[in-house]
Amino acid sequence: GESDLDISFRQADGTWGPAINMGPNVNSQHWDAVASVTPDGKFLLFNRGMDEDNDNTDLYWVDARIIEELRSK
Repeated sequence: GESDLDISFRQADGTWGPAINMGPNVNSQHWDAVASVTPDGKFLLFNRGMDEDNDNTDLYWVDARIIEELRSK
């Protein structure tokens, strides 16, 4: 999409691993950005801009378990 969400995981040696695209369960053909996990760890919230200038954004959520699924890749 125009802007995708990626994730990186801290490695055992303290460094950060490579960026992993969060895939089609999160990213779309639109502008996807500004992600945050809810305090209870259950949901990943993010913004999606649907118009050309990304002036009109909506809040979306997915189950945060997607993070652990990506960690295993």
